[in-house]
Amino acid sequence: MIVCKRNDGRLVLITTRPGEPITLEGAKKALVRVAVREATTTTAAANLLGISQQALRRYAAKHGISLPRAGGVP
Repeated sequence: MIVCKRNDGRLVLITTRPGEPITLEGAKKALVRVAVREATTTTAAANLLGISQQALRRYAAKHGISLPRAGGVP
């Protein structure tokens, strides 16, 4: 699994298993998870990622990522 962590204000991708490759799809999932976790709304998460809300919703639905609901509750 690939996770995204903050390190000195930067987002850093790391793997949970040493030697595991970081794939593009894994990196995308990790970045979406971080944006959703740090944002209070779908709009804010989409803005962090530089994509539309519709694109974020499609990606999240396809990959089983829950999005913030109205009022900021995921």
